[in-house]
Amino acid sequence: MRYPLASFLCIGMFSAFCATQEPVDNIVPLAFGMTAETASAALGAPLAYVRGRPGSETFIADRMAAIPGLYPVEERYSLQFRRGRLSGWKRQWQLRRLFVL
Repeated sequence: MRYPLASFLCIGMFSAFCATQEPVDNIVPLAFGMTAETASAALGAPLAYVRGRPGSETFIADRMAAIPGLYPVEERYSLQFRRGRLSGWKRQWQLRRLFVL
């Protein structure tokens, strides 16, 4: 290696730059056992009914993702409730269409 000092300097600058960036919040604010109202409040989005009988419903919640970038990204949560309590969820991301033809 001809330039060890230069390579260590570049690595140090890169690591300092990455350490100063704010982390993207990817912690899901959901917990097993929540009710539909508390899950809606935790996500900050209204829940839309998909299917199921009372007490064992499936809901979806759409909101804008907190992902920095040029394109707007939406995230969708599919929430499964059993006996009125949250028993599982699935999170999906998708790019939002800018122009609809």
